[in-house]
Amino acid sequence: MARGSQDKNRIKFEKSFSERLKQIRERVSGSQGQADFARKIGIDPAQYYPYEKGTMPPLYVLKLMIERAGCSPYELLEVQHSSQRIAEDLQPYIKKVAGEVEKEAKQK
Repeated sequence: MARGSQDKNRIKFEKSFSERLKQIRERVSGSQGQADFARKIGIDPAQYYPYEKGTMPPLYVLKLMIERAGCSPYELLEVQHSSQRIAEDLQPYIKKVAGEVEKEAKQK
């Protein structure tokens, strides 16, 4: 498969993982910083720092973040429930069809 076609199939996120993680960390630890947050979730601060720079943590660390930071996996990983995502994706079409139906009703 060509690289260009792989890029088209990638999910585009509103914010990067590291940006979402930083927001969660600031909410949980306030001005205490990265080291405090790392200790709260049970990992060494030196292990945590790269995660806010773009390195994806291993699954067990993600699980610790979710459990101990009190965030949802959806918030941390920007995953939406499929039915919610489908509903959002269909909104433009629903509006278009509703507009067409309304337009036809006015013409009659």
